[in-house]
Amino acid sequence: MKKFLIYLATVALFMTQFSFSVPVSAKEVVKKPFESLKVNYEKDLGHEGRTKDEIINELLNDGLSYEDAEYYAKMDILVHQIEEQNIDISINESDKLSNAYIKSNGKNLRNQALNLDKRAFVAMVEQNDAFLKGHKDVQKVKKFNEEHSISLNSPVQVIEINYPDGSKVVMEGSTVEEQVTDKVETQTWLTGPWTAETRINDGSDGFNDDDGGTYTTRTTWRFVAGSYASVQDVLRWKFGGKSDLTIDYISDEGSASYAGVVTIRNIDKENYKTGYSSEREHILQGYTDAEFAVSGAFSATFGVLSVDVEAGAGWSQFAISEIVRFNTTNNGSIMIFYTAGTYF
Repeated sequence: MKKFLIYLATVALFMTQFSFSVPVSAKEVVKKPFESLKVNYEKDLGHEGRTKDEIINELLNDGLSYEDAEYYAKMDILVHQIEEQNIDISINESDKLSNAYIKSNGKNLRNQALNLDKRAFVAMVEQNDAFLKGHKDVQKVKKFNEEHSISLNSPVQVIEINYPDGSKVVMEGSTVEEQVTDKVETQTWLTGPWTAETRINDGSDGFNDDDGGTYTTRTTWRFVAGSYASVQDVLRWKFGGKSDLTIDYISDEGSASYAGVVTIRNIDKENYKTGYSSEREHILQGYTDAEFAVSGAFSATFGVLSVDVEAGAGWSQFAISEIVRFNTTNNGSIMIFYTAGTYF
């Protein structure tokens, strides 16, 4: 598949228009009407044979509330059953719910979709503002913060943007020192396999540690819409104090979660590299690569991937963590960078 540059930082996924009707060839099985769909959320399985409880636990571990986790678990089962039962989800434009109704009926719309209301289901699947606009809007927030001297200097750095269609994009980074004693405490520096990236911060999460310590840095990129996609990198590292000019790698782990129309093809974790900047600053980088795709029949019936990407094609989301050690022994100055990347 031809790779091309995309500027919608981790998932410029969804097209602005959807195509719900597909010509039926002689070899294709005629789809069943939506009204014939039968779903039992307690017994039926989602993608990869996952039960409702298994999906809920996965999403709870990803940081979602129980209410959101249960919704996405049921949506994943619903989507999978639509595929398994070969259900027709085509709908006329005139029958779609209005934007005004969608904006004012958030939670009710979820319940209606799970109760097999076809128009509500289509509305939930078409929630895509976060996928379409998320990357550029995160960059706008960063630019506004910089122009108005608004700092994200805190233990946990979060940019969250909510859209009128109910979707949202969340980018989060955090670094904590591991308490091994009684002491309590979107361009990457190094290149990688991504073609576009967005950084949540510009060195604002810097600190000084003259004594040294062991740390854990987490970077998360999450899209919450009618479907759900998330990737997280967890980088553990050690620093020896102000006399130490390098960062020591301990481990890098990653995870990815999904529900709904989005599925995971592959997760590539435990990736790390070291290097130096032009100023001889030592850099440690860890990243997790999750390859996503639109599931089953939906890749053929929906135009949910970005323009110029063939049906069924996948994309990769990266959560990237970088630690930069200043080239000085006067103090233990360190900078942390949280970045999200993507390629097709």
